Amino acid sequence: MELSSAACTDNDVHAALFLENAIMNRHDRRDAAASKILEIVGCIYRIEPAVLLSQKRDRKTCRARGVAAILLRDQGRSLTEIGAVLGRHHSTVHHMLDVAPGPEEWDVVLARRAFENRQAVASTLN
Repeated sequence: MELSSAACTDNDVHAALFLENAIMNRHDRRDAAASKILEIVGCIYRIEPAVLLSQKRDRKTCRARGVAAILLRDQGRSLTEIGAVLGRHHSTVHHMLDVAPGPEEWDVVLARRAFENRQAVASTLN
């Protein structure tokens, strides 16, 4: 069966536009959520979000990138989607998730940050 423009009603056009808008809004929300995750992880590890997307391979950046990958995976994203967000191949993301620090190590990072902040505050008071 061949479709012609006469076969589409105004309701069909409106429904198609509504679906397209809903899909675009969903992608926008997912992109915003990914940006927020990169921002939060960057803040915790004291790294700019742009550095997480860079080619840097130092330990600090790789650990932060791994934590971001875990959080993106927890959102239900596929390896390919995570790779697109982080600028990596899906096989690299798979490896990243295998070697990324677990939540027990995140606490160590946060505790270290709290200790450093406490020292900085104490030194300004003295």
